[in-house]
Amino acid sequence: MSRRRARRQFKTPVQHAPPDHLLSLPESLGDDVPGSGAPWGFADNAPASDSESVSPPQAASEAARTRGPNDCGKNRVGRRVGRYSDSDRRAFLVALDEVDEHQESFSDSKIAAVLERRIGKQISVSTISRWRREYMKRLNMRAAGELSSEEPHLKPQQPRSGRPSVLDAQDEEILAEYVMRYGKRGSTADAREYLYAKRYKPLELSDSIEPWHVSLATICNHLKKQNRDSGIDSEYVSLRPRRHDSFGPQTQEACLNYITFLEALDEEHLLFSSNKHALLSADESWMTTQATRHKGWVVQGQARSVAPAPRSSISFFAALAYSGEIVFLRTNIGNSTGESSQRYLEGTISAWRKKYGSGLLVVTWDNVPHHYKALSLMSGSHGVEHTKKVFVRASSTIPETDERYSPLIYYELDRELYGGPVLVVPTPKYQPDFAPIETVFGSVKYAAEGIRARSSSFGYTRLSERLEKILNVVFGSYLRKDMLKGAIRDTHRYMKAWQDGAVNEDEARARRDQLRIRDKQDYDQIRAATGGILRHRRESFELAPIMDMAVDNSRTRRQTARAVAASQEDDANVNDFKSTCENKRLLLQRDKAQARARRAASAALRSSN
Repeated sequence: MSRRRARRQFKTPVQHAPPDHLLSLPESLGDDVPGSGAPWGFADNAPASDSESVSPPQAASEAARTRGPNDCGKNRVGRRVGRYSDSDRRAFLVALDEVDEHQESFSDSKIAAVLERRIGKQISVSTISRWRREYMKRLNMRAAGELSSEEPHLKPQQPRSGRPSVLDAQDEEILAEYVMRYGKRGSTADAREYLYAKRYKPLELSDSIEPWHVSLATICNHLKKQNRDSGIDSEYVSLRPRRHDSFGPQTQEACLNYITFLEALDEEHLLFSSNKHALLSADESWMTTQATRHKGWVVQGQARSVAPAPRSSISFFAALAYSGEIVFLRTNIGNSTGESSQRYLEGTISAWRKKYGSGLLVVTWDNVPHHYKALSLMSGSHGVEHTKKVFVRASSTIPETDERYSPLIYYELDRELYGGPVLVVPTPKYQPDFAPIETVFGSVKYAAEGIRARSSSFGYTRLSERLEKILNVVFGSYLRKDMLKGAIRDTHRYMKAWQDGAVNEDEARARRDQLRIRDKQDYDQIRAATGGILRHRRESFELAPIMDMAVDNSRTRRQTARAVAASQEDDANVNDFKSTCENKRLLLQRDKAQARARRAASAALRSSN
């Protein structure tokens, strides 16, 4: 850039007194009018008469002072809202009439830069261009007599005419309190429950009001508005509309039915004692080659030391008997489908029949959609409804009309087709701890991160093939018998805790953290016992050290004293008020009632038409 061009770029433009006709926007539609489009948290939210008396440098400094700490010199709020006040338009008209040292009008980008210095707001160049086109259009219409001389040169911002909010100022104060207390640990459902418990539940109990109900969308919109009002973007509550209740009454009923059914089978077939091999836990999981290094420096003329792309995922299926053995194992390049799940389950049944005969076989797996499709394919022409069975424990007092009613649905396959009785029992939703194979998969994935081939000539060129070989090494030579039996013992303890009523979300999360720590300890012990070398089918593999981000917090997490204090304060606030399942269940029932009413009204309208 030449000196002359640099001086031209940073030279202060000549200030001209704006003509009176350019300031003809009506003052009654100023920034203090509700819905006029003035962005939140900036100094130019004052009336236009006050803002014009402040010099441009003072206005810019005042606007910069009132910004949030995370704005980083940009008007995040103005960019996100996309609406501008009438004072912004007046400032644009003033800049539009100015010229530079060459007596040339400012370009759109130059006007945007001038406005940012004067009013402290970043207006996009496309908006400036749109205002210029509108100004020229209205100027031509005025010259042609199509527009009155009393009309402004730019169309003023009209206030929004929407329906009034169902939440008043006191409700917004309570929601703001929730946002300030809980931060990102909160959710929209918890915020609604917090508002209900703080204000409306006592009024309902005293029969002062009718049953209160506000949709989650309304709460979510108010939380978003408070995020914009605060000027601190992405610092507050995470706006998740819905979150499943993994330990609610419906889940509790499903878990108790599942445990009672397995105990009933144990009394008749001794599945937990002498016939442990007849109870299998089967599931699929996957790993991706995204984390594998695919580029590297090599000597010119030599082969590459890393595997080339393309990227892909590896899905693997395993069936673990409660006796502590892997009955069936398959790996596949690609995702799991209903057809692949059918092949895996039929292969598991065939492998078990060859070893143990035609006795009863019970297979437990989760209820993902492609598992249901696999059962449909295995049911043949009769359909999956023909094989479906329902079980409800005798001690259950919940009627079928109650939303907590959650029976166990299992499937009984054709005896003649599969060589004997086969029961497929889905585990309860959102409860992976009922499947010991999930614990084994955690150990497998952890070990797969550290296994490396000792030779650069691995024998395979694709990343997916290498990862498939590593998984076979983990299942074949890394997993020990005590690790498999430990996973089964953990499942029995979890089932016992459910029967005793000692399971909640915090304890389940702590249990999974302990499993992660145990995976690291097992890996370190095996690495120390084998000298860091694992042998599998006459090949040698290295067990490299793994730095676990979830375990080695002291080395990987760098927290300042301020962050630690904020985290402790957040913990204290969360412990101070804990959301109750009773209130959430009540509000969810009202959500469903409102949805049913809307569907009934829509059906009545369609029938009348």
